[in-house]
Amino acid sequence: MEKRTIDNDELLLKEFFAAHSETIADNGFTERVLAALPQEQEGAVRLRQWNLVLNGTGILAVVGMLVAFGTFGWVRTAMVGLARRMLMGIANFDWDALLVQSMLFLHRLPELLPSAQQMLALELVLISLTVLAAERLARLYK
Repeated sequence: MEKRTIDNDELLLKEFFAAHSETIADNGFTERVLAALPQEQEGAVRLRQWNLVLNGTGILAVVGMLVAFGTFGWVRTAMVGLARRMLMGIANFDWDALLVQSMLFLHRLPELLPSAQQMLALELVLISLTVLAAERLARLYK
């Protein structure tokens, strides 16, 4: 049912935008702007290609050196240790204590919430502040 609602919403949006679309005439503006842009020179294209080749070669050299020095083995060992500690923490988590604390919080929640009189006083203060702010804004923008 949710998919049908999403499809219906999308159909309504498409119909709305199709009915309210406007075409803005640019009178050749786009073509003039594109023609005025500088064209890329052949030398710049070659320079960019060489830049990519040199960067790729440098990256491969750095990765090769890291592999040769055994850096990736150390990183792998550290990541495996971290994953093991996280899984052990999840496995040893006291879910019952979390459930008990959640139930106690929900049981005490009415005590933590403000009373009806406190809520009314808060609303009156907020309304007063809103009115004062509106008056100051009205005076400011006269």
